[in-house]
Amino acid sequence: MNHPFRYALILVILYGICIGSSDILGQTSTTDSTITPFRKGRWLTGITGTISSSVNETKSTDERTSSNEYALNIVGGNFFRDRWLVGGIVQMTRSDADGLTDLNSESLFLGPLISRYFSDSDRGSLFLTLSPGYTRYNNTISFMDDLDENFEESEGSGFGFIVSLGYSYVILDRVSFDIGVSLSQSWLNVERRLEQDEVVFSDDINLRDISFSFGFRVLLDRFLQ
Repeated sequence: MNHPFRYALILVILYGICIGSSDILGQTSTTDSTITPFRKGRWLTGITGTISSSVNETKSTDERTSSNEYALNIVGGNFFRDRWLVGGIVQMTRSDADGLTDLNSESLFLGPLISRYFSDSDRGSLFLTLSPGYTRYNNTISFMDDLDENFEESEGSGFGFIVSLGYSYVILDRVSFDIGVSLSQSWLNVERRLEQDEVVFSDDINLRDISFSFGFRVLLDRFLQ
């Protein structure tokens, strides 16, 4: 089975689990709860992010490589039903590595999302988020070869998705502190350009990333309140 179809099947299965859990968790109540902060009609907006830094040193060659990675997620949406959110997400990521090889990579993800909050507690809830969408990608690599600097750039776009599992702790029914783990996958068609040879050719690449995130979100009773 091709990778895009395999992961699309996983998304369908996870969505089915969400639907099933909604019936199971809600079978003791036939009306919407007024306790949960994630109640029908409310709006949610906020930012979460990740950051990491690492240094690798090789004593035998005296080689030192440092890398930094950043990600910023902007999310907004409306609860069309208690503990069910529909909206959109913008994710921006960047990674830099400096050493014998310098690397700079950026990606932008845009897409709709649907989130399921599993608990009707007023303190918070475990949640699952699914988001398919469009991915834009740019990557540059430079390195020294026989005292000459070589430069390669890759740029393109394609389809991707993000699956997130986390916990949202709510403060005073208005602000939530979210922590979680996300899996993102993208299939891209890119053009690769080798500057020294002035050669351009097309290539297909897969991007996969697992990250931990944290941040704050605001719950509003009315949009732009």
